[in-house]
Amino acid sequence: MVKHKPHYLLKAIQAQMTTPEAMNLTLSALAGMRSLGMAQADALTVIQSLTSVKFFKSMTTHSNH
Repeated sequence: MVKHKPHYLLKAIQAQMTTPEAMNLTLSALAGMRSLGMAQADALTVIQSLTSVKFFKSMTTHSNH
C-alpha cells in the first residue's frame, strides 16, 4: 500500500536529534551504521542534512502491515 503523506514530520525528527546522545536509535539502526563504518556523529550529520525532497513515497512492508 502506497502512502501519499509521511507518518512523521522530518523537521520534528531533526529537532529531536540535535546531538548524538539524543538520537535514540534502534539496535538495527546502530548495526547498520556500524556496517557502514559510521559513528553516531556521522549519522547525525546525514539526518540533519535530509530534506523532504529526498522522499517521494512511503510503502507498507509485506511482512508488517
